[in-house]
Amino acid sequence: MNLKIRKPGLLIPTLAVCLAHVAVAASISFNQDFDSGSLNIEATTVEKADSDEPVITLGRRDVMSSGRWFYFDINGVEGKRPTFRVELAGNATRAHLAAHRYVYSLDGGETFAYFGNGGRADGHYVFTADEPFGQDTVRIAYALPYPVARTLEHARSLFDSEWVTPVPDANRYFLIDFTPGTENGGYRDDLGREIPRLPLIGFRITDSAVANGEKVNVVLTSGTHASEVTAHHVLEGKVNFLISGDPAAAEIRRRAVVHVYPQVNPEGRWAGYMRTAPEAPRVNVNRDWHDDPAHTQVRRMIEAITKDTGGKAAVVVDYHSMRGGKYEIWDEREDGAEQPYFLAFREARPDLGFRLSRNPNNVRQWGRKTLGAVEAFTLEIAFIPDWTESDYHELGRDSALGLLGALQAIQDGPETD
Repeated sequence: MNLKIRKPGLLIPTLAVCLAHVAVAASISFNQDFDSGSLNIEATTVEKADSDEPVITLGRRDVMSSGRWFYFDINGVEGKRPTFRVELAGNATRAHLAAHRYVYSLDGGETFAYFGNGGRADGHYVFTADEPFGQDTVRIAYALPYPVARTLEHARSLFDSEWVTPVPDANRYFLIDFTPGTENGGYRDDLGREIPRLPLIGFRITDSAVANGEKVNVVLTSGTHASEVTAHHVLEGKVNFLISGDPAAAEIRRRAVVHVYPQVNPEGRWAGYMRTAPEAPRVNVNRDWHDDPAHTQVRRMIEAITKDTGGKAAVVVDYHSMRGGKYEIWDEREDGAEQPYFLAFREARPDLGFRLSRNPNNVRQWGRKTLGAVEAFTLEIAFIPDWTESDYHELGRDSALGLLGALQAIQDGPETD
């Protein structure tokens, strides 16, 4: 199964990175120096490197890690059928479920296909190439990647839509600001790489023919936890639906100004981190939404969202990925599964789950406390074996139907006989 991943262009000059390959064994080497690349090469070992079936134990990175984000090139594998292993340590035991499947690309990231197997054995998660590779270099990832550059490319594809404009705090290219990076922040990632200054993007979707005074604000965010790439694919699908000609999308545009911030932690994403970012690598980005954030990019996003919405929003949804299951709404309200968004979403997806979650200082709590949101929650989407981009996009469309249900309840009130 081939899964199309567009090679992204940029709204900013191409990010220059070192593409040096670091050898681990005589005939096999690795590279993770590209947008969202992640592998601890020094901790990666290769056994039987010169054989047709080498055994490669991937080095995990400890950056608020659950041991599951890998995205790298392996070189020297033409004619070889490697077995890859990841040690199950700490939270990694929860991350690498037997059903999980890695993906690989033979064209440098244009298209990806799933490995045909994956499971636990001898204290490791293990997966093996289906057959010997027919080329020297193969790109491998834990899940369908979504680098920073793709966020920018998708934003650029929206420029000509009649329904999309920059948020008030952004320029005409949807650019709110750049992150500090190494240049302004003085920090590097855990592998010693310089972090480029990366764009913070914001745009809004609405029907400009309807006066804003008759609408409510909606805030959609993604990328808070940098490794959780299914969230990006689902939000992309939701955005594509919201600018479509579907009657439900048109009704949402008439009722709301939808503010979209598709990559609120680009430094973590670019560096291949898990739940944090290079500026404050021991601070979970989704526990940093409060009055004094450790991450400058979080502080800047809080400022922008507050300004863009006038400090008020009816609905706030933060998109994440989760280990196992399929998709769930996480909310600190015990009756969250009885709320309009959940009920309308579940009409389209009867297997939608609900989880009570009360972790502090996350995006949804900030939205409820600071913006006064009536509906504020986290949408968690699993890494589902064999799902394509289209599958995630369809889930994004269905989540928009949940949004419409919430807007109708908030603006029209309960139905009466």
